Amino acid sequence: MKFGAHEVIELADMLREKVQVIQHFAFYEQEAQEDALKSMIKRQLDAMIQGYDTWVATIHDTSAKHRMTTPMPQPEAHVERIKLGLRQTQPITPQTSGKLNDAAIAQALLFWHKTSATHCIERGLEMADPQLRQLFVNAAITCFNQAYETFLFLNQRGMYQMPTFEPQTTQAELGAFLPVHNQSQFYKAQQQTPVYR
Repeated sequence: MKFGAHEVIELADMLREKVQVIQHFAFYEQEAQEDALKSMIKRQLDAMIQGYDTWVATIHDTSAKHRMTTPMPQPEAHVERIKLGLRQTQPITPQTSGKLNDAAIAQALLFWHKTSATHCIERGLEMADPQLRQLFVNAAITCFNQAYETFLFLNQRGMYQMPTFEPQTTQAELGAFLPVHNQSQFYKAQQQTPVYR
């Protein structure tokens, strides 16, 4: 194994994090009540274990390029089914005792995925070895897509609401950006396009 000191430190930290995430997800799977949540956790946990095993195999045998796993694909989502806007919500306070409910578990899954994706990118940027860089990129994409799957689960159950702006506010904020080339043609096309609300 020929790794730079920085790579060794980042890899060890990432593997420690992966061990903790796997242990937490195994616990969440046992605690979850809803079958759809249990199924999602099981699917994500299996992918995490496979990913962890790939990392361990790679650090012990850097010639093991054939072991590289592909990232989990983005889950299929129908944009029109994503619930936008805020609705009345129940008060939220930290739960300090008792059994975790499904909402708390699903929120924890989302937190882990978002944190892990960020850590994979940050640490992957420090890798010199191209195979290690690809491991980090694939892991980040998997976390990114698992976070989206978890968001969809939460959103459909009203546990993750997405505030929106009035259409004119969105247009004022984003409509000011124009392409570098053919600005006048683009602007004319935008003026002719009807605004649907």
